[in-house]
Amino acid sequence: MELSKNDRLLLSWRPLVSFGLLKFGSPLTNDHQRYKFKKAEQARQVDGCQVFDSDEFDFFVSVEEGVVDSASCQGKCYFNDRNLIGVEIGEVLSLLGYSPDREPDDVFDLDWGVQQVWDLDEMGAQVWELHGRLETITVSRLYSDE
Repeated sequence: MELSKNDRLLLSWRPLVSFGLLKFGSPLTNDHQRYKFKKAEQARQVDGCQVFDSDEFDFFVSVEEGVVDSASCQGKCYFNDRNLIGVEIGEVLSLLGYSPDREPDDVFDLDWGVQQVWDLDEMGAQVWELHGRLETITVSRLYSDE
């Protein structure tokens, strides 16, 4: 299903700044109701974060200490008006300013296949590849080493 321009804006990533209406480092507000997150009492707890699922848009947001920490997308994530999900991994790396031949940071041999992972810290992203294509991208703010 092709999304409208407004829906694409809801799923557009600005590295280190935001994912759609969600600004990293800011609290969730009523303005975020468009995502139809499950209610707070249904939020999952993962590694000290509250995780809110948006089934309609196939992503979830992690909230830590009351502010948006990251968004993890498997359905759609637009960067420069292009959906990255399903794109060949070398092309994704190139679009994000990296060498398409960059070696992965991790490799996992899972039941459903081998997944390679690239940590793109300078962009606040972690990309997961399956069968040569981007399967999942987690986007976040820049973290200090302190």
